[in-house]
Amino acid sequence: MMAKDFGRPRDAVENVKSQFVAKFVEEAKHHNVSSQLLKHIEGARNSPVTLEEMSLHQLLYGFAEMGGSDCELFVDFCKQRMTDVILKEVESATRTQCKSEFWYEMRFGYPPRHTP
Repeated sequence: MMAKDFGRPRDAVENVKSQFVAKFVEEAKHHNVSSQLLKHIEGARNSPVTLEEMSLHQLLYGFAEMGGSDCELFVDFCKQRMTDVILKEVESATRTQCKSEFWYEMRFGYPPRHTP
């Protein structure tokens, strides 16, 4: 017999964790609590998606945190967040292009800005 054979089954522990998180989110919403932790729990957010969350980097990070790995599911994940309203805000915020720090964030993956 090995040490791994002792203790509670793993799925029982995961179930308890899942129930705890669900209860935590429910109570946080009920009391209108805002915390750094809640930003990272899917379905816990009361506020809409922010401009900063529209960068490819943040979208990929959020998708991976949820356990996503499929390309088609990633596209769906992005479509859910990219509403017409938020896209118009991104366009407006990046209109000045290279004069806007936010523009560089939205261009994730492109060569960085040249600073003399």
